[in-house]
Order: sequence, then C-alpha cells, then structure tokens
Amino acid sequence: MRAVVSTVANPVPTLKLIGILGARAWQNNFRAQKNEDGSPWPRLKYRVGTPLVDKLGRMPKGVTYQIEGRDTVRVAAGYATRAYNAIHNFGGYAGRNHAAHIPQRQYAYFSRQDRDAMVREVRLFVTRTMTGA
Repeated sequence: MRAVVSTVANPVPTLKLIGILGARAWQNNFRAQKNEDGSPWPRLKYRVGTPLVDKLGRMPKGVTYQIEGRDTVRVAAGYATRAYNAIHNFGGYAGRNHAAHIPQRQYAYFSRQDRDAMVREVRLFVTRTMTGA
C-alpha cells in the first residue's frame, strides 16, 4: 500500500516523460516542415535556408518542456517571444502597421502517434499506481 501512495504522490517522472515526448514531437515537426494537415510549409521569399531556423538552428532546438506543480507539463518553443512563435505557427500579419504577411508554418501540434504515445504513458502510470508495481 505504501508503494501505491508513493507513486500517486509523485507523478513528476511521468510528466517529465510526456514533456520529453512533446518536445521531441515539435522538433520532428520542424524537421518535417509540414503543417498538421500534411501540407508542406511555404518556401521562403527573401532568404535561402530553412524556414523558422536561424543559422544556429535555434528555433527547433529551443523547444523545451516545463513541469508546473504536480499535474501540468507545458511544451514551448523557448527561443523567441510568444508573439513571434504564434505568428509563425498560425500565420497572419506582423510588422509595422501589420503590413507583412507571414504564412502559416505549423510546428506546435501533436500527431495521432504523438498523442497515443503520451496516453500510453499515462495509462502505464495509472496501472502502476493501481497495482503497486
């Protein structure tokens, strides 16, 4: 019984694993350069290179996770500001007088396989909690 209470009291290792899976998923989305619907990212207009990746590769490497409390894990692209990340993920207008159109290049999503892997970890946590394993 004590093992069950100990496991229930400490979901952090499972949250950490879910965070790792989530961050890896977003990094893979960068590498694939495809939106959630499978469509390719629009090509760059004004420079040569990979969209959303600087010369140091900081955008995809900046994807991290953070555990908050004992019940929340957040995945975030930590390199730039939220506004910068959001405008590229969702598309829209930015810049002076919102004159620049930024095409959508989604990276902040989880595929079916990503979600399934996360759910498996939660189920495993619950099973271990219930059986004391």
